[in-house]
Amino acid sequence: MKLLTIDGTTVEVMDYQWMLADQDLDSGRNLAGIMERNLLEHSVNKLTVIFPPQNGDERAATLQLLHKEELICDFLSPYSNSIERHIMMHGDLKSALYWNVVNENGQDEILYNAFTVELVEY
Repeated sequence: MKLLTIDGTTVEVMDYQWMLADQDLDSGRNLAGIMERNLLEHSVNKLTVIFPPQNGDERAATLQLLHKEELICDFLSPYSNSIERHIMMHGDLKSALYWNVVNENGQDEILYNAFTVELVEY
């Protein structure tokens, strides 16, 4: 099963966490200490995705796929137990170098650690 597709590209993920976040407008406790909520109709899907370790070309492709103003994401929603499509935005993109090695062709190759990114529905 394809857990996550971004703009038509299926991506490999090591870990995948889904969250449905309710949104409130002017909610809070009144003077008696009772919570008064003004819950908005739309709840927001949030994904926390861990991409696996990658080489330089793979990491560049992943970052370029993510670094857009909006992303059309198809993902498995535990709420509906089906693949849903939502327009999302990415959180901060932070990539850590693991190792600079010489590969079997005698060329330098950069390897990157796994990295985490949050995808949040508009």
